[in-house]
Amino acid sequence: MINQAWHRDNPVPIYPRTAFLGWHLRHEAACSCRPIPEMVLRELDALGVVLAGRIERMPVPGSVAEFDPPATPSDLPHVIVVNGQ
Repeated sequence: MINQAWHRDNPVPIYPRTAFLGWHLRHEAACSCRPIPEMVLRELDALGVVLAGRIERMPVPGSVAEFDPPATPSDLPHVIVVNGQ
């Protein structure tokens, strides 16, 4: 069912593109008149946005080994070790 008050108060922005994509996210939360268009879902996927209820769109890792943490903090150059911890 369309939420007429929400649509009246929230016109679809065209530019900037992030405002357009954000409008679709807010729209899905506030109104059930239609699903997010596939074109918008593809753009959100490209940006790495994962939507609730759409986890099937997430990339699946090839193996658990891809996500093994480094053995020591020294293997992580971007980590600052303070007081040896």
